[in-house]
Amino acid sequence: MNLNGIWDFHFAERKFPEDINREQIIFDEIAIVPSCFDAAPVHLYRRGTGIYRKKILCGGRCKLELEGMGLRGSVWFDGKKIGDIFCAFTDSVFRFDAGDKREHEIVIFCCNLFEQTPETQFREFFDFYAYGGIYRNVLLIETDVLL
Repeated sequence: MNLNGIWDFHFAERKFPEDINREQIIFDEIAIVPSCFDAAPVHLYRRGTGIYRKKILCGGRCKLELEGMGLRGSVWFDGKKIGDIFCAFTDSVFRFDAGDKREHEIVIFCCNLFEQTPETQFREFFDFYAYGGIYRNVLLIETDVLL
């Protein structure tokens, strides 16, 4: 199932902590996936965290594939973290059991803040603008086995 299209969205000019209560996040905007939140006029060149939410109907064993996002982030399914993304622009695959077939919630945190660590991929004043957002397709596959 292709999950591209309209997602609920919230932008914050900070890095969100892992232990944030999802109920505290107010999804006061929408965003198109794929796109870059800091290329949209309302958030042009802003650094922070874009938080995307989508409700989907699925169940059983699933594979979620993000074909590219960045600069880094985490993926949550029904309030449980199913994985992290540390490398922008790369394909990331997450396998999990969605449980009963019903409406579920996917939340993706995309942070485009610069980190000053030796292994960081992008730094301030590089000759390439490091966009934040979900750059490519988001796909969900329901399967009998965890591929």
